Formats: sequence, C-alpha cells, structure tokens
Amino acid sequence: MIILNGKEVSRKIKNEIKEKIQKENLSPLLVVIRVGDDPASETYVKSKNKSCNEVGIKFKEIHLKKEEKEENIINMIKLLNNDPSVSGILVQLPLPSNLDTDKIINTILPSKDVDGLTNTNKCSLLNNNPIIIPCTPKGILYLLKEYQIPIKGKNIVIVGRSKLVGRPLIDLLLNENATVTICHSHTENIKEHTINADILISAVGKKNIIKSDMIKANAVVIDVGINKENGKIYGLGIELNQLPLVDTVYIELYSIDWEEDPIEVEELFSPQEYEEYLEFKDDEVCEYTPDIVSDFCQKKGIDENERKIGLLAYKFEKNEQSNYNQWESKILNKYYDVIMDDYNPFKQMDNDF
Repeated sequence: MIILNGKEVSRKIKNEIKEKIQKENLSPLLVVIRVGDDPASETYVKSKNKSCNEVGIKFKEIHLKKEEKEENIINMIKLLNNDPSVSGILVQLPLPSNLDTDKIINTILPSKDVDGLTNTNKCSLLNNNPIIIPCTPKGILYLLKEYQIPIKGKNIVIVGRSKLVGRPLIDLLLNENATVTICHSHTENIKEHTINADILISAVGKKNIIKSDMIKANAVVIDVGINKENGKIYGLGIELNQLPLVDTVYIELYSIDWEEDPIEVEELFSPQEYEEYLEFKDDEVCEYTPDIVSDFCQKKGIDENERKIGLLAYKFEKNEQSNYNQWESKILNKYYDVIMDDYNPFKQMDNDF
C-alpha cells in the first residue's frame, strides 16, 4: 500500500503561494459570507481562515443570522463585487433552506467566485476553458498529477453527484480524456461499477459506503467524503481497515479533525510534558488543537508520528480502535509497517507514564 499524502502536497502549494505573494508584493483579500450557525460550516471557515493566515492572504468573515433576508445578502455581495480591495468572495454552503442558493451564488462576479460555482464558471469548465475550478475537484486532479498517476483512458468511477464535487469533477476528468462513470443514491448495484474502476473517487457524506470487496486490486482510491457522527467528523466513506494490503493506492485528499481524535492529547505525553504542553497551549493564538500539538512536539524535539504510531498499533491490538477513518495518512503509512512486525515502539515508554 502506498499513501499519497495530500497534506504534504498542500504544504508545497501553500509555500508556493506565500512566496508568490511576497515576491510580487500582493495584498489579496478573501471575504467569506456565512449564514446561520451550522457547526460544520463554522469548522470549514476556521480552516480557511487558518490557511489564509499561513500564506499571507487577508481574511474577512461576514457572519449573518439564519433569518437574514435574501435581498440583504445579494446587496452585500454586489458591494463586494465592486470593491477593488476584495480579491475573492465565498458563500459558505449549505445556506439555510429559506434562501435561494443558486440566485445568491450567481450574484458573485465570476472572476471573484473562488468556489467556481457560478453558472459562468460551470459553463467554462464544461467547455474545457475554465476560469476558476471548484477547489476539491481541482485538488483531486492536482494530487493525481503530482504523484504521476495516469488519467488518460482510465476507467474512473465517481460515487456522489454533488454540485461542489461530483458534477464538476465529471467535466474536469472528461477534459483529461478519462472514461468517467457516475454513481449515486439511485444507482443499482454500485459494486458492478466500482469493482472495475482504475480510479475510484468517493464523494459522499456517509461513512463506509464503499466496502473493501467493491475495490479491485491495484486501484487508486480517493476519498473526499465527510460524515459527522456522534460529535465526530469522519473524513472517509471507505472501510479502509478492510482494504487488501496489496498494491492498493489510497489517497487522503484532506481530513478534518474534530474535537475528538483517535488519540487523546494527554496520552501522547509524559505527565511532565503534558504540563508543559498546557502552558504552551495557553500562549498559542491558534485554536486548532492538532496544530498546537505539532508545534509543541517540534519545539520539544518529540517525534509526534512515532509516538502516535505506537499508540495506534497498541490500541488496534487491544481492539480499542478498529476504525481507521480518522487516522492521518502520514501515520497510516508507517502504521502498516508497525503492525506487520507486531512491534510497539511506544511500549518502551510505558514506565515513564
């Protein structure tokens, strides 16, 4: 199994963007409009804010109540369209059901439509002359090309037909001369399609839609589905823990870490380290726990991945963690080496805890 690490590619792209902004002395501004208090939307917006800060893009969030009138939102977008300081506009979806999503989205100037969801941008993609491509489909294509995975002539099956991912992805892959099949909730016997896929893309908001027996050996599997269950957000719709360990290529495009993690922060450190971590956390501006943990480990010279691998392997052996869904790709890649050798590198540290 080979893990294609989307996070590593993401870091590379961010560094290139940051360098370009600094070199060309640019001052881009992204304005995000969020209506209502959907928790998943709040998480997405925080993530966008964090990414913007990392590369030097100014970020502004306009948070409106779910009762906000549609006319007011449209007028606000028109003002942003005419504001030369605003580089991009994003309306966080989904919008409350009382609002006309298409009407609001199509008010955005196509050149400022960073999600690529206006009719103008969708038509340009259909005609193989894209202005702005929706980010997740573009990310999938970028990742495939980054790892030099052939697309031309390949049988690609997409599970999910959302406006954000599935539908624009069809056009994007057809433009790359792939043979594309789309499956959805009304498709009969999805397995008949997925089992023949050279590249399988799961873009559904439900966990474990794709079973291990639905994937052929040596297939490339990309999962961008997100599912919230019992307060946790799962980044995968695939039963990765049951996939064959043959030359399957699994791609984790991105993952969202919710408040809970397969490993509690306190488990990761010795008592003394944990006290130091709490002090470090209090001084941090960032509110994203996984990043705070990583920053602390880097500062203290702690191999975060090695410790996590050991804990995950140990928990797996005790059947405390049977679901791979939340595990980061970097950890997974090393994890298989660990469990194949029946080795727990964390065990030697038991006396320190």
